[in-house]
Amino acid sequence: MSTNPADVEKPSPDRNVLVVKNLSIVGRGKNGQVALVDQVSFSLRAGETIGVVGESGSGKTMTALAMMRLLPPNVSISAGQILVESEGAVVDLVSASTRTMRKIRGKVLAMIFQDPMTSLNPVLRVGRQILDSLRAHQPKRMSGAREAVLNLMSRVNIPVPAERVRSFPHQFSGGMRQRIMIAMGVANSPSLLIADEPTTALDVTVQAQILALLREITSSSRTATVLITHNLGIVAQQCSRVIVMYVGRIVEEGPVSEIFQRPQHPYTYLLLRAMPRLDSRRGEYLANIPGTPPSPATRLTGCRFFDRCPYRIERCQREEPPLTQVGAGHSARCWVMMENSGSMTQPR
Repeated sequence: MSTNPADVEKPSPDRNVLVVKNLSIVGRGKNGQVALVDQVSFSLRAGETIGVVGESGSGKTMTALAMMRLLPPNVSISAGQILVESEGAVVDLVSASTRTMRKIRGKVLAMIFQDPMTSLNPVLRVGRQILDSLRAHQPKRMSGAREAVLNLMSRVNIPVPAERVRSFPHQFSGGMRQRIMIAMGVANSPSLLIADEPTTALDVTVQAQILALLREITSSSRTATVLITHNLGIVAQQCSRVIVMYVGRIVEEGPVSEIFQRPQHPYTYLLLRAMPRLDSRRGEYLANIPGTPPSPATRLTGCRFFDRCPYRIERCQREEPPLTQVGAGHSARCWVMMENSGSMTQPR
């Protein structure tokens, strides 16, 4: 394993299964390097589900792909650490060798991608694809392989698995294909599962079934889960903590209940106001966030949300606020909140 000996330590039962420290990711373009993710840090314990939210381009998926070491060719990790437990030691995935990553992907951490139709091989039967996931980390396991595949299909609620095991991906609905992806993800009982928009393009009923399945897996197997989503309703239902990202930075992090009741960053506040609610008054329109996020190539000197923020003050334009603790396990990056004791001024 390729890791710094100083970072290796024996795991304890209650330790974090994932620690991300000051992770920065850059993309290479015609005009040089562009910061896509900037000094992102968070941790995750066994059995915990953390939600990562933000608009498209905020760095959510790039952070997940960095954890899997599956970044595009023109994108790379420029700084930071991604620490996980493997074979009794802590491994830094940033510096881990390709051979080590092959052992870790699928066994220690696995990923459920956004679109199962493009992630599954269209010319292989689904049973074969699940079996390949098992054999990748259990090559000697030949006896009982069919039973193991059928058990995984039953676990993710595929009806009549003995018949469907020979089906091709196109013969499944979108929800059933996502179940196959989940079966492949949990085949080797990973300690960490990354779910990138796992309910995209699914109807509400199937969405609820997929989320219930993920909750059952997290609960029964103590699997830690990183849930990437645009849907704050899913975060409220599924997660214990939430990370809010904006243009590659974490702008707020904390317990879901605390952030939903007392958001400490204007971006989080506006995202919550834009969420549909059952108790909305008749004729009440959803709030919208004016403008669009700046390009990662833009050189920003102050708060990255400054141009879109209705609560901004002069200091926001010239200084970027630090991520500051505002409560128990609750941090935010906002001068307005710090200067007004946690309450927002009137919008400008």
